[in-house]
Amino acid sequence: MEHTFRETIKGILERQSGVKVERYIQKDTDGFVFGRPAPIRNGGVIAAEIKSSMDEDAVYVFLRKVEFYERREGVKVQRRIVISPMIYPEALRVAEAEGVEVYSYPEEL
Repeated sequence: MEHTFRETIKGILERQSGVKVERYIQKDTDGFVFGRPAPIRNGGVIAAEIKSSMDEDAVYVFLRKVEFYERREGVKVQRRIVISPMIYPEALRVAEAEGVEVYSYPEEL
C-alpha cells in the first residue's frame, strides 16, 4: 500500500510540478538514527514519511532520518511531512511542536 501511494505521489508531483522525486536509501553505518547500523530511506529537499500509523516514536525517528540526510548529503530539508491514515494525538502534538506537516483524515485533525 505504501509503495502504491508513494508512486502515485511521485507521478503527480513530477508531472504537474516538474520536481524530481527520489526514494533515498542509505546505510546508517554509525547507528545515528536507530542506535545501530540500519538502512535509511526517504529524504530530499522535501522529506516525507508514509506510514500506516504514526505514533510519537515514529515522529522522532522521522526527525532523526531528516537530520541524518541533511548531515550526510549537506542539504537542508525545506519541508518535513508525515502522511498517515492513523496518527495518534501525542504524535500530532510532537509533529506540530517540531514544525512537521501532517496529512491524515481531515475529520481527525
